[in-house]
Amino acid sequence: RHTDTYKLRPHKDQEASMPAEPISRAIAVQWATVLSPLATSAVGLITAWVLYRQIKLTREIDRSNKEQTFRLKQADVLQSLNARYEKLWEIRRRPQEDDDPLMFFMQYWCLQLDQFDAWISGLVANSSYRTWMLQRRADFISDWSFKGMSYTQGWSDCTNKIADTKEFRDLVEVMRSPTSDVDAELARVKPAYQRAA
Repeated sequence: RHTDTYKLRPHKDQEASMPAEPISRAIAVQWATVLSPLATSAVGLITAWVLYRQIKLTREIDRSNKEQTFRLKQADVLQSLNARYEKLWEIRRRPQEDDDPLMFFMQYWCLQLDQFDAWISGLVANSSYRTWMLQRRADFISDWSFKGMSYTQGWSDCTNKIADTKEFRDLVEVMRSPTSDVDAELARVKPAYQRAA
């Protein structure tokens, strides 16, 4: 047999359905030319979308972490302020012979100033600070005393030593009046103080 001279040819029916090779290659090249940029663009769009989602998720996690950290700081500050107040309350309830009334009121008003600073910083809720200021007003009205020094006298003796914040001093002075409007004063003081800072 001479296979090199004899070439198999497709059947007549197959010949009609098969396109010529150069034409199909040209079409494939044209489609590749059209599809290649589209595929590249699609991959680019998908990559951009994935990056956008990652950035958005990272920001959400970061915001959540900051909020959680802030809430923990708020809890720490409140716990510290409350512990200091409880300690002073115990000293007031059971004074010792060597307790100095001026020193007691210095600690007391330093605590009040720290509460004010925490409130201004947003670490103490308005509702909590409002309650504390209502108590300050009630304390001025009752004018309780510690080892012979009245509440009012304790404030007067300590005000220039510890109250370096004019807004704090003014707020406490307003609380001395039994008719003071605590809500109006707090609404006035906090925004004004924050603008000045």
